[in-house]
Order: sequence, then C-alpha cells, then structure tokens
Amino acid sequence: MALSVLALAGPCGELAPGPCAERGVARVLEGDAAGLALVEDACSQSEPSACYRLASALLDAPGIPSDPPRAVRLLGVACDAGQADACADLGQLLAVGHGTERDPPAARARTRRACELGAFLACSELAGMMVAGFGGPTDPVTARAVAVRTCERTLDGASCARAAALLESGIGGAPEPAGAQRLHGLACGGGAGPSCTVAATRARSQGRASEARDLANRGCAAEQPSSCMLLGLMTLGGEGGSAQPAAALSHLTRACELGSGGACQAAGALLLEGTRVPGDEARARELVERACELDSRRCP
Repeated sequence: MALSVLALAGPCGELAPGPCAERGVARVLEGDAAGLALVEDACSQSEPSACYRLASALLDAPGIPSDPPRAVRLLGVACDAGQADACADLGQLLAVGHGTERDPPAARARTRRACELGAFLACSELAGMMVAGFGGPTDPVTARAVAVRTCERTLDGASCARAAALLESGIGGAPEPAGAQRLHGLACGGGAGPSCTVAATRARSQGRASEARDLANRGCAAEQPSSCMLLGLMTLGGEGGSAQPAAALSHLTRACELGSGGACQAAGALLLEGTRVPGDEARARELVERACELDSRRCP
C-alpha cells in the first residue's frame, strides 16, 4: 500500500509513464516548463523514451534551462535501455565533447549501438567514423558496405551522398562508377543538391538529356547553384526538352543569387544579346559586376 501511495504522489499520478511523458512533452512544446516535471517523473519510473525526451528538452527546448551534463547522463540511461535515438544523440555529444569530455572511442561505440538498434542515420555516421579512423581503427571495407546499406534503407540525401563518394573514390573496394551514379541519383531524390549536379552532369555526358534536366531541376529546387546553372544552360539550349529562354534566364539568375559567378556572367550575356529574351543593358551590367565580385577570373 505504501508503494502505491508513493507512486501516486508523483506528478504523473495514476498515469502510466508513457502517456505521462507524452502529456509532459506536449506541455513543454506549448511553452509550459511545468510539463518537464511530468517527463522527469516518467523517466524516474524507468521509461526510456521519457528519459530521452527529458534529455532532448534539457539540450534545446525553448524556455527550459539548458543542462547538457545532465542530458548526457539521461541519454546514457535511455541508450542502455535500448533507445536507439538516445544512443545516436549521445554518440554525437561524445564526439564533440558537449556536456561531457570528448571521447571518440565512446562516441563510436554509442553510434554503433544506435545503428544496431535501428537508428539507420547513425549507421551513416558510423561509416564516416570507420573511414576516418575516429574512435577506433580504420575499416573502409565495412564502412562502404554500411554506407550503401544505409542509403538503400533510408534514401536519406546526405547518407546516399556519402555512400556514392565511397563508391566513386574506390575507398573500401574498387571504384564503381555506375553504382556511384545510382547512389547520387538517390541522394538527389533525398535533397542532396550537390549529388543532383553530379548525377545530372554524368547523365548529360552519357546522352540522357531528359534525365539530366530533371536531376538538375531537383538540384536547383534544393538551392544548389551549380544545378541551377546547368538547368539554365540546358533549358536555354533545348536539351532534354523544349528551349525556354525566359525560364533559362530565371534559372541562371537564381544560380547567380546563390553565388555562381559563371551563372551571373551567362545571365548578363543573355540580357546583353537581347534576342532570345528582351534586352536589359543596365541589368546585364549588374550581373556582370556581380560575376566579377564572386570570381575575379570573370572580371572584364
């Protein structure tokens, strides 16, 4: 009876730890710091997800006093109880020494555990550690296999770009250009703009103009300047679709805004020419000046 009364005395009351943690998190997200007591009580009742959420709140929740050392301890509790995301976050904190001493071997061990528990983005981080020899010996062969498998499971842009780079460079095995191209395509679909440019450029060189134009369009949507420039040039020349000078100028201007000196120069030249789009000498000069600011090699 005493234990029952004691349990009811906590902030969670009769609520089970899981629902109590959910209620507490909802209140914290609404800006009510009192919700933290509910999450803390749920964590004290051996609810790993509550410990993880409490740690997350102590790291970066608005209106909650930051306490990284305590967050690290709570992440350790949650990770030891099998909470995959807690292991992944703890690995990152150990890697940089936030809230604790920097500990590369422990960071790698926690990241490996996160990967084993199903936090697949942690597998990509683990692959990077294996390639660099961070926290342990280099293991490029295993890293390559882990990176490719992670890409195929998650379709995450950054993970697929990492895997593509390994196949491209021949780290952990012979170079696989075709495999790298496929993974760059997956990375592009996952929002990795630089991979869109790589995949588009290769598709274009192999005569697959329509595919290249689509990949460049995706990269430009991800605000990759080189993709926007390529899309502009292909759209201007009618590669992979109809020629659309006005749209091409828009893509080139966007690439210029994103920092491509070559795109600024190309857009300026198009406006100075004044045949495929209405001429605008003043705007053309602005773009040429911007090209020079971004890349001195393009100065008149």
